[in-house]
Amino acid sequence: MKFSTMIVGAFAAVAATAAPVKEEAKRGQFDSFNNFAFQNQDLLYLSLIQNFDGGFGGIQNLILNQGLNFDAFGGLFNSQAFGLDQILQLQTIALIESFSNQGLFQGVNLGNLDTGLLNLGLISNLGNLGLDSFIDSGLNSQIAAVISQNQGKS
Repeated sequence: MKFSTMIVGAFAAVAATAAPVKEEAKRGQFDSFNNFAFQNQDLLYLSLIQNFDGGFGGIQNLILNQGLNFDAFGGLFNSQAFGLDQILQLQTIALIESFSNQGLFQGVNLGNLDTGLLNLGLISNLGNLGLDSFIDSGLNSQIAAVISQNQGKS
């Protein structure tokens, strides 16, 4: 066996054992996003019917590989609130995910992309409008059924 073959083999073994540790450390950063699972039933329902299926693979790829700063959306996944602000955040996530799935961000460094939320200026209290009161409480069991059926598919 050649000496160069042994060196290459040793480096390959070291690289193979080091890579998963690095990837595991990166994946730990998704804890602040509740691993992309919504706590609010209505947001979870909307994400499921939009075919997000809780995976957000495109978003995860952009965060891990292209430096996307997603901190502005961390509270969305952990919040029980369901209002206009949350709908706007969900729409922004849907657009970013859609663009990612189309390959529009391929090879682009997204570290400087401003993912800040829409500033409603003087009417900022409009963003706090709770939408829970517009949802018939009789629909909660149907919404829960759709969520449980779709979560079993993923």
